[in-house]
Amino acid sequence: MNPLPILADKIVRSSKLLAYAVETTPAEYHHWKPVAVGQTGEGRTIVDQLFEVGGIFAKFASIINKTEPVESNVDSETVESSVAIKFLSDSAESLSSAILAMDPERLSEVHDLGWAKMPIAFMLEMAHNNAIYHFGQVNYMQLLLGDKEFHMPPGFLD
Repeated sequence: MNPLPILADKIVRSSKLLAYAVETTPAEYHHWKPVAVGQTGEGRTIVDQLFEVGGIFAKFASIINKTEPVESNVDSETVESSVAIKFLSDSAESLSSAILAMDPERLSEVHDLGWAKMPIAFMLEMAHNNAIYHFGQVNYMQLLLGDKEFHMPPGFLD
């Protein structure tokens, strides 16, 4: 069985989950930092999280495609969340296309990311898990804001 279609679908679905969670959060909170962390840094906004996940998708697509990564040169503190959602969606589609076009034998190919060496198979699982993690983060931010509903996109599992 070829695992590539499953992996590609997981990337697209996780990006859609995250985007939907953002879309169901009131826009006035998309740049809210719920907590200060560390001595010099602050917590991340919803928009920051979208750019992080989209950036990872874009980087991993460039590794698979053997191209230079697409950078998002925007100020996440002022950009509209719709721009971040589009970056996430475009990056997910790019990674999904790269996965579907690659030879499954490349899943064991190891790459040095600068902070860890890992095979492509693990990179793809990590990218998916990171998107799901941030989906949970956004849902938790919604809970902190008083929203008790767990938001799933309509027809998501169809």
